Amino acid sequence: MIGRIHAALRRVGLSPRYRGHLDALDLTGAHLRMEGWASHFRPHLTYDGAAVPVQVRQVVRPDLAGLGRGSEGWGFTLTADLPAQAPDIAKLALRLNRGCRVDARTHLALFTPQSEVEACAAAILAGDLQAGAADLVERSLSTRNPILPVRVGHALRAAGQAGAAEAVLRASLALPEVRPLARHALMTLVAAAGRLPEAVTLLDAARAEEGLGPGQAFPAALLYAGIGRFAEARALIREAGDPAVDEAAAQALEFVALLERFPAAEARRMLAELRARFRTASLAEIEADILAALAERRPYFLIRLGDGEGAWLRLSPEDEAEFAGIYRTNRREMLDFWFRDPALADDPRFHAAMDAFDAALLEADCIGAFSDAAIAHEYGAVSRRGVTWVVNTLRKALAMAEADPVRARGVAVRDLTVHYDLVLSGALARILQGRAAVGLITCHRDLAPALERHHGIGRVELIKIPGEQIHADALGADAAAGRHWPDRYEEICAQLGRGDRRGELWLVAAGLLGKIYGAALKRSGAVVIDIGAVADLWMGKGTRTFPDLPPALNPMTSLPMTSLPMTSLRA
Repeated sequence: MIGRIHAALRRVGLSPRYRGHLDALDLTGAHLRMEGWASHFRPHLTYDGAAVPVQVRQVVRPDLAGLGRGSEGWGFTLTADLPAQAPDIAKLALRLNRGCRVDARTHLALFTPQSEVEACAAAILAGDLQAGAADLVERSLSTRNPILPVRVGHALRAAGQAGAAEAVLRASLALPEVRPLARHALMTLVAAAGRLPEAVTLLDAARAEEGLGPGQAFPAALLYAGIGRFAEARALIREAGDPAVDEAAAQALEFVALLERFPAAEARRMLAELRARFRTASLAEIEADILAALAERRPYFLIRLGDGEGAWLRLSPEDEAEFAGIYRTNRREMLDFWFRDPALADDPRFHAAMDAFDAALLEADCIGAFSDAAIAHEYGAVSRRGVTWVVNTLRKALAMAEADPVRARGVAVRDLTVHYDLVLSGALARILQGRAAVGLITCHRDLAPALERHHGIGRVELIKIPGEQIHADALGADAAAGRHWPDRYEEICAQLGRGDRRGELWLVAAGLLGKIYGAALKRSGAVVIDIGAVADLWMGKGTRTFPDLPPALNPMTSLPMTSLPMTSLRA
């Protein structure tokens, strides 16, 4: 009954829906920088009561998944120049949306500068973790800043120091004022590490002590499902919302059903079967395959399938109907990331393009998507989009093997990071070196001359696309300009439908639609490598968590310094 009432209130706009949090703040002179998240984000910053202009960038936050529709896109970075050279933090106030306002008087701890938080984190790392964590908790009590240890825990986790973060967050459980926050952060940390039973123990304690807060029921239910407590998961979902009228509850039940049918053990079984039916190739073998195809002027296609592609894999009409809710949500999220247009999920023209994507998979000679690490990570995080990606790429590949077992035995399989592996090993540099001509599909105009100069290539033929819109700020105005779908897509398909490209090497960095381009290039005779975000890595654009790239392997280092964008000078 309560779930139905809440759902009805949400439909008419009366249920509370404004959420948000300030995660970090820092001041450098008069320059202010804030990080956080908010639904219905409409920032209004004031200093000493006067409005201050702000610049805002959206940040993808996978950790917010499950809080609401599109919650992974709720993250933000806000910057502003304050009207004082030595600003007083106590005069700051930020309205995140119509329902959330934070200021230094009512949320003093949130307004502790991030530089102080990071200094505390560095001090923890420099000494004994347990003693340092205990000292930090004692200091937070004496300064009446109990949330400081929780923020230090978040900072340590963001820096990749999971062990130190766990020590601080466990110590923070001794602070009653922030115990729910600390416990939730600790639950997220151990779940991400694949320690789901520990995460559920923390969840059980939270439910017994303070219950679940707004937006926590569905993520909690998925933790139960992640360790096989499916009945409890379903009961908790139904307590929070009526699936008959609450779309989020219905989708949560669908995901529980997916986890019950395809638990981690089944995913590992499918991975073992895939390795038996396909060709598990080493990096050296993949490099040799590419070089042989070029030498023999034989077409070849290396394709990668990430969670975006996984969202659009279609297995059968029955499967589409059974998991329609979570598939639709996954697809709308990715369409928003790529094109800022989730409504394309209902566009028949885009569905026709996805038929071409489906056909492109059959052209693959090497597929990067599969690994034990991916199963451990996605099931450990109980990620809706991640688990769906893992399960459906395996199911799709096995269906392909069933349809054509002879061809499957010749198709190489490797994990999703095959593009980074090719770059970091120097294999891609060796493949590119001294070529008379190379084709490139990317949003980065400056990459073509950089490749020519760095690898001694006679000519790079560039097909320019608009970049992923979720990363528009990081990519820059020129890279993000224009509409990839349908404008450039239709133009590029027409262009690639003509010509003989036997013996040509093409690098493709074009997201989901790039798989269609890659298949078209292969059909014209080309050797195609789906390099994905390697193009952003080369350009120094921070669109992913990238591996370190030695300058010798970065083509941008070969351009004159005056022509380099500042971001490309990063290692």
